[in-house]
Amino acid sequence: MGGKVRYVSNSVSTRKPASSTSYASCPLECAEPHHLRSCPKFCKGDVKFRREVIAKHKLCFNCLNPNHQVRSCNSVFRCNKCNARHHSMLHDDSPPQVTMNVGSSNEIVVLETVVLWLVDDHGIRHEARALLDSGSMCNIVSESLARKLLTRRTKINVALTGIGEGVQ
Repeated sequence: MGGKVRYVSNSVSTRKPASSTSYASCPLECAEPHHLRSCPKFCKGDVKFRREVIAKHKLCFNCLNPNHQVRSCNSVFRCNKCNARHHSMLHDDSPPQVTMNVGSSNEIVVLETVVLWLVDDHGIRHEARALLDSGSMCNIVSESLARKLLTRRTKINVALTGIGEGVQ
């Protein structure tokens, strides 16, 4: 017969059984294997420390896993304190700081400002200072902050009048 010859071989699998638990290596380089959410160093740190670890290692702010960001996270879980798309261990309850600036010896000028944290599309926090102006009809940020936040920028041509009535 002129048919094709077929070969059959037996192979041995080197994979671990499905019952064994696999852990991603802890980015804090702990000796024992565990998930980041179970890491003693991570759990003992404050929210700022935890957020810095997540940002430094480019982990997802929602599920704490590598290889994706919160924008593309498939996890159905959300913060159990505020229902936002970040892990509950990354929730920040600290109140915003408000400061008052006074200037000019001839006139008293009081400008309310606040130090705040803005979260970009990847869940990374950026510290910024905002001028609180309840009479303003628009919000303006510096180009450098817009770049950090990865937001779309649109060029517009407007004249701004600032402190001292000078056109900027």
